[in-house]
Amino acid sequence: MPTYTAALPAQDAPQASIDRATSSPDLTGVASLPLTGAPGPVLALGSARSLIDAPDGSGSVLVQSDVGKGTVLAFSHGGYLSRDSIKNDPDLRECMRRIVAWAHARDNAAPFVLDGAGTAVLDAVGADPAWPTVKKSWRDALDEKAILIVDSHQFTKATDAAQLRSFVERGGTLITSGLAWGWLQLNEGKTISDHPGNRALIDLNIAFADGTIDGDRNNRYPVSSREHPTGADDIDAIMRITRGEKGINSERINGALERTRLALRTLTPEQSRRILNLEELMAGSADAINASFARMKESGLRPGRDPLAMLACEQFASASFELPPREVTAHPSAAAFPGIVAADADRSERAVEIDTTLPGWRATGLFVPAGELVRVTLSQELVASGLRLQIGAHLDPALRPPLRRLPKVTREFTVDAVTTEVASAVGGLLYLVVPAEFAPDSVRLTVTGAVQTPHFVLGKTSVQAWRDSIRNAPGTWGELESREIALTVPSDLLRTLDDPQQLLELWDRIVHAQGSLEPRRLNGLGDRQARYVPDPHVSWGYMYAPAHRPLTIPMSAAKNFIDAKMLATNADDDAWGLFHELGHWHQNDMWTFDGTGEVTVNIFTLYTIDKICGLPSAKAREDVFTPEKMLDTMRKHVAQGSPFGKWKSDPFLALKMYVQIEQAFGWEAYREVFAKYRELPENQRPSRDEDQRDMWMVMMSRQVGRDLGPFFEAWGVPVTSEARASIADLPDWMPDNWSDPRVAPPAPPGSQPK
Repeated sequence: MPTYTAALPAQDAPQASIDRATSSPDLTGVASLPLTGAPGPVLALGSARSLIDAPDGSGSVLVQSDVGKGTVLAFSHGGYLSRDSIKNDPDLRECMRRIVAWAHARDNAAPFVLDGAGTAVLDAVGADPAWPTVKKSWRDALDEKAILIVDSHQFTKATDAAQLRSFVERGGTLITSGLAWGWLQLNEGKTISDHPGNRALIDLNIAFADGTIDGDRNNRYPVSSREHPTGADDIDAIMRITRGEKGINSERINGALERTRLALRTLTPEQSRRILNLEELMAGSADAINASFARMKESGLRPGRDPLAMLACEQFASASFELPPREVTAHPSAAAFPGIVAADADRSERAVEIDTTLPGWRATGLFVPAGELVRVTLSQELVASGLRLQIGAHLDPALRPPLRRLPKVTREFTVDAVTTEVASAVGGLLYLVVPAEFAPDSVRLTVTGAVQTPHFVLGKTSVQAWRDSIRNAPGTWGELESREIALTVPSDLLRTLDDPQQLLELWDRIVHAQGSLEPRRLNGLGDRQARYVPDPHVSWGYMYAPAHRPLTIPMSAAKNFIDAKMLATNADDDAWGLFHELGHWHQNDMWTFDGTGEVTVNIFTLYTIDKICGLPSAKAREDVFTPEKMLDTMRKHVAQGSPFGKWKSDPFLALKMYVQIEQAFGWEAYREVFAKYRELPENQRPSRDEDQRDMWMVMMSRQVGRDLGPFFEAWGVPVTSEARASIADLPDWMPDNWSDPRVAPPAPPGSQPK
């Protein structure tokens, strides 16, 4: 089994000296901050400290870093510097009022620079008109002593980092914000170290990490008066628990470890060595780290027991995972995931013919053993044609402990020569990645060094060959595929599957059913196979459907998605989640307004259960959607005043409104309305939330020939008076047997009024 060895790097130049400030804004009495959009973690590095923590300790909502004579405060989302956000939330307004007052008190001669966010914040908090201000560009104020309020996405010039550091060291105050995940989505091909805020603020001990941070049960970020750790304190806590010290609070060590893991994912290797300085600790703990890896498969790596092994995984993933193929050796985590290939498995040369009429990942039926060099050869005319090779299928970032695999287990290689050498420290399935609009219909590869793996292609592989030999191939993961679907599956499960043909034919029907209601959208990889990948790590929810990556499901669901009997009957409701995630790729933003992202997806879930499993919506989920039960729920909602906030925050409450339409007017109403949306000219497509609600009501009303305005009103979904007026020629509609709980029933004939 491969073992862990740490190498000490060359010494880097020491950080510049830092004078710690003696004060922070007094946030006593500020109860909590709102989630302005979907904030991501901001990290306090070195001497920087958190002022408002994420509820789970993974990163911060607000950090402070004191460098030289000045200071930086950084928020986790640009919305905290927004005029509307501040004005609309009393706690945020008070928080920002105290911050700007504190900034003024630090140097009452320093002017606030009124440039964009500076103007917005001062206006929103009602700043003292006596405070000095100056109207100019924030960049024009960098040579002066001033108070800047500016979002970090504006730090786009190569000179910004040095100028901002000089500004702060000389006594300037910078109040800023940043969001890594949103920037990464908008800047494909960039890395997190390219983020403007990270380029500019790393040397000020602040970084913006990928991902989002959840709020508490009230969807808020509580503000605590307790002392908050610095980045250096986190490293110290990890060192103390590694030395075996007792009495360290588990919440403290969990938070320290998660923040340090995030830092390793965010910083470049050089920055990690300079700022975190973990190498000596890791080098002296190789035996303990190897002991952790030995139990990784059985129980995963856990914060209180295996902190250094968890950090070693992060360090390897960021610094060493993509070494040149000839330098790659097997990583000790490979035994836990994706598994070690037998030493005597046949690694001889094989010719593989790949169907390239579909773009995306195209399976070769081969598996690359961990740490071993594999050579892939193709014809000269295909060199530099856009083809790539990929090892591995798992892309979840493995955010949640216990850690059961490396955070990064998939890597790509550009095909820029007739023979391409590939290798992976953990191994994995070998794919040819085909670009869109690729001309040849097939590509022939010659592969040396890989082993065969269970692989079944509908219409090509025979069931008998599968049973006799293919399913017993030595690769530790395999693949089932048709032109519609690809299922990546652990080989030990595939070896129990007798009829992959029946299973794939059923999955084709499932994919066709959802597509018949609404085609997969372009950012749902609609031009290629839908792909499910079970993963020991699911970082968001129970399952999730990323826009540009495979549908990710937990390992516990892997047996279900190859169980044709379960899928065909929705036995124990186990098919719901699988159908639900595929449905996300069919949603359309035009008719999925705010609060319905987890609602309109279940139109496809219920449709699939109806058409594939033979269970109409009234029988789909333990009779939750019977007309009587939905009417009872609707009456209770109306009696409470039809709160739209509650409707938006409870996906199954909101879904009942959509099901009532289906039960009254049929699935065809949805199919026709969806088609009409797709036909809309670009300039008529709704983008604002209000317009989306209006158009949904109007288009569905026109489709069914009834005025759904009273129905929307009863559920509390707001629409404009103009939208209501546009369908006033249609007869009103409410569900059968509806009675308004706010209206007393008529007195029976002959009764006397009291």
